Amino acid sequence: MTIFDTHRYISFLLDKHSLGYKSPEEIDLILHREQINEFRALLDDGRGGMAKGRKVEQVYTDDLNPFRVAGTTYNTNDYTTDNPFGTGPSGDVVLPPDCMHLITFYQKIDAKGTQGRRIEILNDGEIGDRMDSELIDSIAITPFGYGGQINGVTVAKTSERYKLFPNEPLALTVHYFREPLKPKYAYVIVGREVIFDQSQSQDLEWNEGATNRIIIRALASLGIHLQEPSLVQYFDAKTQSE
Repeated sequence: MTIFDTHRYISFLLDKHSLGYKSPEEIDLILHREQINEFRALLDDGRGGMAKGRKVEQVYTDDLNPFRVAGTTYNTNDYTTDNPFGTGPSGDVVLPPDCMHLITFYQKIDAKGTQGRRIEILNDGEIGDRMDSELIDSIAITPFGYGGQINGVTVAKTSERYKLFPNEPLALTVHYFREPLKPKYAYVIVGREVIFDQSQSQDLEWNEGATNRIIIRALASLGIHLQEPSLVQYFDAKTQSE
C-alpha cells in the first residue's frame, strides 16, 4: 500500500465523519507515531518493556523482518573513528542512532568466523549478582554485557551503549532492529492544485497486515474506530476498480 493510498483513505474517512482537515504533514506525523507504537507492541516482553539482547527471535514476528540489520562486524579493541559502530574510551559498544532494539551481540570464536555464541545482556539487577559471583572467572569463557549507565554516565538517548566483559578484545557481529523510516507524503503546489510527488515520498515499509494495523491505530487516534475487515474491503474494492 503506497503512502498516497494511505493518505487518500484517511482523508476520505476524516471527511466522511466531519472531523475536519488534516495536512499531509500531520497525517505523516500520526502514522509515524503509530508505527513506533506497533513496533513496541510487537516486542513487548509482557511487562511493558522490550527484552534487549534476550533471544528476541522467540518474541518477534515476521512483521519486523524489514527492519532487521544483521552481520556488521567489528572488534571491541578498535577505538578509531573507522569503527562502524564506534566505541567509548573503555571499549563500550555504541550502536548507531537508528538502532531501535538490540537483538544480540554474537561473538566469533574461530578464525574463520563460522562458529560463535550469543553474548547475554544482563539487566541492572542481574549485573551485580554476576560480578559478585565466585564463578566470575567464567566470564572469560562466557562473556556477558549490560547497558544503561557506563562508569556513572547516563547513556545518551540518541544511541545505545553497552559494556562487554571480559575487558579484552572480542570479535563481534551485531544484530538489531533499526527504526522504521518516517512516512512522507511529498507534494508540490501548482496554482491551487496539490500534486503528489512519488519520487520524493516514503511509503510505510511494513507488510500488509502490519500496515493495516498502523492505519487503524492512526484512525483511532483521530476519533475513527474501524475494524480491519472494513479497511481490507476498501482497498479490495479500489484494486478491482483500477
